[in-house]
Amino acid sequence: TEGSSAVSEEIRVYPQPAGDVVTIESAAFAGCEDVRVELIDSSGRIICQELFAESSGRLQLVLGDLPSGVYFARIYCGSRVTVTKVVV
Repeated sequence: TEGSSAVSEEIRVYPQPAGDVVTIESAAFAGCEDVRVELIDSSGRIICQELFAESSGRLQLVLGDLPSGVYFARIYCGSRVTVTKVVV
């Protein structure tokens, strides 16, 4: 049913702490088209964003030379939005 959130999807983020690249994996966005990921710092600023044309459930986000700290990845898949923590 639409709007139901009874099923909890596990999101795996690895490695943590992340280096140059972090992998975000979940069945929640497998098969989605146009998955958008925004990386947000602790003050709420969008540090980077990336668009994936198709998702197999595994996304690799290139972080580059981000300072160490805690960030949040906001993942848009259709009308769903998921947020998960990323440690760099």
